[in-house]
Amino acid sequence: LIGIASLVFNFELGYSIALLVHFAITCGLVTVMVWINHWHFDLITLIMVIVIYLIIWGLMRLNQGNDVNRINQRLNDRK
Repeated sequence: LIGIASLVFNFELGYSIALLVHFAITCGLVTVMVWINHWHFDLITLIMVIVIYLIIWGLMRLNQGNDVNRINQRLNDRK
């Protein structure tokens, strides 16, 4: 379901708004899973979710940036 939350980036929203909506959906889904599985949820858990989200977001941005640079390089090589 978290992957489906990524569809929010397909809408005509600004990147920051889409990112906040995606984060809210992701946190909501994590909260539901914690509740269903009767796991302990406290401030430390919330901080861990935020840190993990930021790490994954940062890695995805780096990966996308590398892809864009590689594509631009190939386009420049064709000229």
